[in-house]
Amino acid sequence: MIFHFNRHIFITILALGVCIFVPTVTSCSSELVENEEMDPANRIYVAADIARSLSSRSYIESGPVEDGTFYLSYPTTSNSAYNTLPVTFNNSGSSPAIGMVSTGDPNQMFTWNMVGGGATPIFYLDNVAPNPSLGSNANTVMFDESYNPFRAGLFDDVNGTNDLLWGDKTVGRQTTNTVMFDLHHNMSRVRLQITVDKTNEIFPEDLNLENAVVSISSINQNPVSYNRLDGTLELTSEPTDNSNPYSDLIFVGNGIDWKSKVTDSNDPNITVYTTQDFVVPPQGLLDNEQRPRLTIKLNSGKEFSGILPHAMLIPDPNKPNDPELSYPVTMYFLKEHILTIRTLVSEDPPELAFLPVQVVEWVDKGEFSLEGHQAGLYLPAEFYNMISYYKTYNEYQLTRYGSLVTLEDGTTKKWNFDVFRSMTLEYDKIYNTMTVGGNRPDFQFNFNGYTVNVTKDGMTKPVNVTELHDIVTGTSTTPF
Repeated sequence: MIFHFNRHIFITILALGVCIFVPTVTSCSSELVENEEMDPANRIYVAADIARSLSSRSYIESGPVEDGTFYLSYPTTSNSAYNTLPVTFNNSGSSPAIGMVSTGDPNQMFTWNMVGGGATPIFYLDNVAPNPSLGSNANTVMFDESYNPFRAGLFDDVNGTNDLLWGDKTVGRQTTNTVMFDLHHNMSRVRLQITVDKTNEIFPEDLNLENAVVSISSINQNPVSYNRLDGTLELTSEPTDNSNPYSDLIFVGNGIDWKSKVTDSNDPNITVYTTQDFVVPPQGLLDNEQRPRLTIKLNSGKEFSGILPHAMLIPDPNKPNDPELSYPVTMYFLKEHILTIRTLVSEDPPELAFLPVQVVEWVDKGEFSLEGHQAGLYLPAEFYNMISYYKTYNEYQLTRYGSLVTLEDGTTKKWNFDVFRSMTLEYDKIYNTMTVGGNRPDFQFNFNGYTVNVTKDGMTKPVNVTELHDIVTGTSTTPF
């Protein structure tokens, strides 16, 4: 059995400022050397800082870089074309946080007289090694089957091998001997959290997720190249004769287990399963019949499935607490963000329902909350707001509650307003409030399996989509 249920989305975004460790050339201390005139023959060093992370792991996701090999891209003196050199940290005889740039010649240090780019050259730093079989084409790293470290997969929280780090820095020529970078996580991180409600379980162990296979379909998993100058991964969107770039990403199954399983201490029928973290190349979601679908195949033989939500509402950044100023955006696997996709699975009724999806930045920048959901009607207050926008015909705001479609004649337009939660509306607040005509197209309601009641003078009764349309347009001839 397959059930399709979409619900609303909640977004919590965290943002941050960073402090940088700045060493001098001779002592490798934290003394600032900005604005001190440097000799063109002076050696250039590198320091890098990864912003404070949300959680503590074995792999250093935050703090100063003190180990490993990175890659510095810099403008050359030849038409300012960019060249890339390796940078090593934790070198003998210096602070671990000081990166040494290797020119390939042990007798040649990396100095200012090797750098072009005018008065304020721009440097780039990342952790993407050249492909050992293909090398690099200018500032592009090509991937193939033998080398593709940033394909979708389990997040390597031990060694960070698939955590794409990138940063840029503009500096005044010869004003410092240490180029300091703030590095960003340029992959998207995704986890699934599935709440199982066994309250109405028909057979024991019917909803046991222990040996389930959990996947999301239609994810573009294999980047084909990487651009050092903007930190982006290129994805192929068109199928070829040999492969389809979109495929299923398995979160649980094929040897991958749940990260945690927690049973509610107050209700033993409620168990929350959480997957391990996965990294995904940043990308939008297909918006056709191949749109990504979350599928849960249980060991009992049951299958639950639901299409990922389409839209998120983002509040106005200047007035984040004013829901009237929210605007819809398309759901996206965002770089430098962690998405927790949450669902509820139950047996009676048998359904997979999407709970609020939590989105936080990969790095902690101090907390504030934003709220949104899939475009549609969830509360009576939203229905009344929809009426107000229809009266003044604010098409932009109406897209919060539905979609404007063009009918088969190619000229007539009609609104589809979607209801995604049962609600009770006051008759006196909605009767004859949405007059069709002028610049206001006709409309219809889609209840999506939910119930809409109308109440008047202490009496409440359910209505269907036609009855609700007739009430709000004032054309109803049926006594309440």
